[in-house]
Amino acid sequence: MSTPIKCPSCGYWNDPSVSECTNCNFPLHGDTALIRQHDDALRPAPIAAPPAEAVPNEAPEPVAPAIDIRRVRPIRTRPPRAPMDGTSQQLWMVVGGIAIALLVWQAFTGFNQSNNKPVAGAKPEQQKIIDQAREAIAADSTDLQARIALADVMYDTANWSEAIVHYRTANRLDPTRVTTVVDLGVCYYNLGDASTAKTLFTKALEMDPKQPVALFNLGVVAEFEKDEQKALEYYQLAQGANPPPGMVQPLEERIKGATAKLKGPQPSAP
Repeated sequence: MSTPIKCPSCGYWNDPSVSECTNCNFPLHGDTALIRQHDDALRPAPIAAPPAEAVPNEAPEPVAPAIDIRRVRPIRTRPPRAPMDGTSQQLWMVVGGIAIALLVWQAFTGFNQSNNKPVAGAKPEQQKIIDQAREAIAADSTDLQARIALADVMYDTANWSEAIVHYRTANRLDPTRVTTVVDLGVCYYNLGDASTAKTLFTKALEMDPKQPVALFNLGVVAEFEKDEQKALEYYQLAQGANPPPGMVQPLEERIKGATAKLKGPQPSAP
């Protein structure tokens, strides 16, 4: 009986008449097979002897898969939560009430600290007006007189941004107050926003065409825009609109300055 040929690649015993391994198609003859056979010869002989008689073309026994030794962690169900009794519920309500009270107290303290801080540039009598107005606004945010009083002091102390906040609120509470619109425009002009200031002064004139302060301030904006002729016209209109006493002298000076600019430099005497 012919001796079966062992496949150098997979170890399967093949019939000597086949040229390739029946199990893995590896060549059983030629250089590759000889190399593999030579390598196999150099390896130490296996401890177990080959079977006495192999059955040709018998498929290899399937290899049992490795056993996965990892353990699956069981899902632990949580025990049902016992319902709270009346005492526990009352305790949690008390704790929650205390926490809410602390939050309200902290917010109120922070509000008072920020609301009672002194205003830069305010004199003692002005600071007193500020404190009173703030208290009134804290009690009633729609207190129009308190808003205007606070805005006026901010205006007088050159705190233009804060003055704008309160003037805008006052304007929402009473849109018919022309002086509020004018003062709001002055604040914007002093902050460098001449365009918004001009819009507000024009709006004030729509409400009252003979509002002298609005006319005066439009003249100031016209001078800023290098329109001396327009500035002179606004100043003259303001002069004829019964201006307040404090504006009479500034108006005369503005009219004189605008007129001189329109005439240009005068030739010097020989």
